[in-house]
Amino acid sequence: MQAGAAEVTPIGMVISGELSLAEWAEIGKKIGRASTAFQLAVGDWLVYGEDRWKGQGELGFVGDGTAGTDRTDSAFYDYACQLTGIDRQVIKNYAYVSRNVASSLRHDDLSYQHYVVLAKLPVPEQVEWVGLATGHGQRVPTRQLAKSIEYSLKGGERRIWSKEEIVKEAMADKPAFIDAPEPMLDRFIRSMERQDFSQWTPEMKGFLWRRFDEAARLMIAMGGRPRA
Repeated sequence: MQAGAAEVTPIGMVISGELSLAEWAEIGKKIGRASTAFQLAVGDWLVYGEDRWKGQGELGFVGDGTAGTDRTDSAFYDYACQLTGIDRQVIKNYAYVSRNVASSLRHDDLSYQHYVVLAKLPVPEQVEWVGLATGHGQRVPTRQLAKSIEYSLKGGERRIWSKEEIVKEAMADKPAFIDAPEPMLDRFIRSMERQDFSQWTPEMKGFLWRRFDEAARLMIAMGGRPRA
């Protein structure tokens, strides 16, 4: 049996022969590390460009009137997207994470999504949570880290909460009939937070408003907004 081999090309991966499970798993680990490194590298690259050429118009862009200010010209982001082929909002998200999580706090055991969670915290808290996550003894899933931080902010212990504790906390003081819709609502809110609404057409916005109107009518039929 011919040993397997994997080669990364500009358009994907070519696997020849047969891989063992161990070989396939090792490739997966390398892809994960490379994905995190790539996203942080793009962010670091854009942060450098923002700081180096912000508001200077040095590259001869026909910009949006921000030249000479502390704002980054929108044409700069257009140029960065052209160079990388990455969507504007995605590349700006990369830069946000890189700017807010210092290289000194990054760790091999953490994925890019861990840094997305940590980027919202002050630096001292980032230091603490990186220590808790990397010293936990096993890889901490992103959601588990996010929920541990959330519960600590509500007055809980500053530690990595177990999955069982997270489920129990999520179920506490909630009527059974909203257990299923709530995760869907959370996913919807997170999705909307990532949207660049400047790219939305009037038709798209109108559709969303119509759906909200429908939801409002349902809530009114339930008896209106309950008093706190």
